[in-house]
Amino acid sequence: MNQARLSIALPKGRLGDNAVKLLIQAGLNINPEDFSSRQLIIESPDGDLRFLLAKPADVPTYVAAGVADIGVVGKDTLLEEGRDLYEVADLGFGACRLCLCGPATMQPAAGESLRLQGARVATKYPVSTRRYFEDVRGESVEIIRLNGSVELAPLIGLADVIVDIVESGRTLAENGLVVLETITELSARLVVNRVSMKMKAGRITPLLAAIRQSLTAPEPELEPEPESEPKTEPEPPTPLIRRIDLTTGRAGEAELEQLIADRRQQGVKDVTETVREILDTVAARGDAALAEFTSRFDKVEIAPTELEVPATEIAAALEGLDPVLRSDLEAAAARIRRFHEAQLETANDTVLDEAGRHVAICARPLGRVGVYVPGGLAPLPSSVLMNVLPARAAGVDEIVMCTPPGADGRVAPVILAAAAIAGVDRLFRVGGAQAIAAMAYGSQTIPAVDKIAGPGNLYVNEAKRQIYGVCDIDMLAGPSEILVIADGGQSPDFIAADLLSQAEHDPHASAVLLTDSRELIENVALALERQTAASDRNTIITQALGGQSALILVPDLETACRIADRLAPEHLELLLEPAAREQARASIRHAGAVFLGPWSPEPLGDYWSGANHVLPTGGSARFASPLNSRMFLKQTSYIEWDKESLTADGPAIIRLATAEGLDRHAAAVRLRLGEN
Repeated sequence: MNQARLSIALPKGRLGDNAVKLLIQAGLNINPEDFSSRQLIIESPDGDLRFLLAKPADVPTYVAAGVADIGVVGKDTLLEEGRDLYEVADLGFGACRLCLCGPATMQPAAGESLRLQGARVATKYPVSTRRYFEDVRGESVEIIRLNGSVELAPLIGLADVIVDIVESGRTLAENGLVVLETITELSARLVVNRVSMKMKAGRITPLLAAIRQSLTAPEPELEPEPESEPKTEPEPPTPLIRRIDLTTGRAGEAELEQLIADRRQQGVKDVTETVREILDTVAARGDAALAEFTSRFDKVEIAPTELEVPATEIAAALEGLDPVLRSDLEAAAARIRRFHEAQLETANDTVLDEAGRHVAICARPLGRVGVYVPGGLAPLPSSVLMNVLPARAAGVDEIVMCTPPGADGRVAPVILAAAAIAGVDRLFRVGGAQAIAAMAYGSQTIPAVDKIAGPGNLYVNEAKRQIYGVCDIDMLAGPSEILVIADGGQSPDFIAADLLSQAEHDPHASAVLLTDSRELIENVALALERQTAASDRNTIITQALGGQSALILVPDLETACRIADRLAPEHLELLLEPAAREQARASIRHAGAVFLGPWSPEPLGDYWSGANHVLPTGGSARFASPLNSRMFLKQTSYIEWDKESLTADGPAIIRLATAEGLDRHAAAVRLRLGEN
C-alpha cells in the first residue's frame, strides 16, 4: 500500500452518501458522481485518497485490520463488532436509538419496574443486547438472533420483547409495539486505525481537524432522512473522563466539591414503597409469597417446596467443578479463613481485675447468619467466600444463603461449589428484596437469622435498611470506588488498568486519580481510551468514567493525601516511591482498603490476599470498617463484686441513683448494705 495515501472505508447507502458530502465540505478533492456507480474501490483524481465501499458491518473490520486507515460507521455496528479502534468524532447524522420494545401491555405501572428475567428477546444485535441485560439490568435472558423483521417475533409468540433500532417508531406503532426503554442513542462515527494514527499522523490529524471544523460550521442540508427529528448542530466530543486542576484556584476546588457531593448521592432511588410491599407480603405469607415473587421478578416457576437447593446438588456441583478452578477457590478460601481467624485473637478481654472487683468482655458468635449473593449472568463465587468465611471463622452455628435462580431455575454450579467450600449449611434459590425479607422474618422453609450480610442492588439494599432492627446487617454498600495517588514516575498503563478494574463494575462506579504530574494525567487519559476500547464492558466503563470519575492535578502530594481523607474511598492505591508511600500511608486515615506499591493492584484484594473485599463506600470509610469476623460476634459484659467491695462502693451508687430520681435503683443497693 502507498504509505502516503489515505484509505477510507465508507458504508454503502445513506450513511455513505452523507459521509461523502461531509468529506467534500471538509475540503477533500473527490467527485460525488464517482460514488453512484457499482465500483467498490474509488480513487481521488490526484490518487491521494482511496475509498473502499463496503457493507456497514464490514467497515470496522477493514479499519481494524489496517486495510483502511479511516472509516465511517454507525455506532450500533461499533457496539456490536467490538473492534479495537480509535473513535474520534460523532458525525451527527444517521441519528437513531437502540431500544427495548414490546407490546404496550408490558409497560409497567407507575412506581413499578420492568422485570425481564428469563424473557425471550429477539434482535439483530445480540452482543449489545447481551451486554445491556447483563451489565445494566442484571438479568438473564434468552436471546434469539434474527436478521430482519424483528417486530414480527412478539406478534407470533417467538419472543416476548425485541431490541432494535428505532427512528420514527412508525413500524412499532403499526404492529402494536412500544418503546419500553431506550438503551443508547446512536449516530454515525468516524473511526481510525490505531497504528495509522501514529504512522500517518501528518496526514490524518489535519483531516480530522477539517472534519471537526465542518461539523461545527454551517453546512448545506444533507439528504433528508424519513421522519427524522430536525437536525441540530453536534456538540464538541465529550472527554472520556473529566479533568480537575487544583493548581488554578477556586474553580478547581468547586469542581472537586461537586464530585464529592455527587459521589455520595449515588444509587439513591425511590424504591421504598415497592420494597415495603415485598417485605410485608413475605412476612405474612412466607414460602407462597417467595414462589410468587420468584415467578414475577425472575420469570422462574419454583414450587414453595423446591426453594431449598438439595445437599446432593451442591455436592455434585463441587465434584463436577473444573479441578484447577476448584483448587484456586480452595486456596483463596484458605487465605481468607486464616486472615479472619486472626482477627479473633483479642475478642475476649478482661477490662478490670482488682481485689473483689472484676469486669470482662466476653464475645459469643451469633446463632444464625444469612448471606445474600447476587445472581445475573456473571456468577460471583468470591462474594460467597468473602461473606461466608468471616462468619464461619467467628464460630456462627448455622449459615444460610440465598441467591437468585437462573433462567433454568438452577443456581450456577460455581456458586454451589463455592458455598460447599466456604461451609454454607443451607442454600435457597430466592433473590431480591424477598430473600432479605425471608431471612429477616423467616418463612415455612427459610429460617429467620440474626444478621444478614452480602451485596445487592438498590432493592436489596433498601430491604436491608428496612429490616434493620428485626435483625442486624453488615452495611449498605453502594457503587464501587477506587482512588489512586500516583507520582510522575508511575506507569500510566498500570494506573488506567486499575481505574478500569472498578469502572467496569457499575455505570455509577467512581474512578479517581490524584497526581502532581500534568504529563501523567495526559498519558493516563490516552491509556484509558485504549483500554476502554479493548474492553467487552466498554459501555459500562464509558458511563462510569463520564460520571463520578476524574483525573485531578494537585499542587503537591500532601494535598493529594488531604483530598483522599475527604473522599474516604473504598479502595485506595498508593503508587508512590517508597518513602513518599510510607508517609502517605501514615497520614491518610480514611479508606476501606489500601494497596501499597505498583505490584499490589486492587484485584489482589478482590480475590487473593485474604483481606475482605466487602468495604464501606460513598465516603462511609470515615466511620465504617471492612466486613470482618468480629461483626459476627456479640459481646456480653460480665460484672462481679464481692460483699466487701459493694459495701465500700454502695454509698456512691446510692447517691447517683438518688440524683436521677430512681429510688428502686438505690433500694437494690441499700438492701444489700442492710439499710432501710
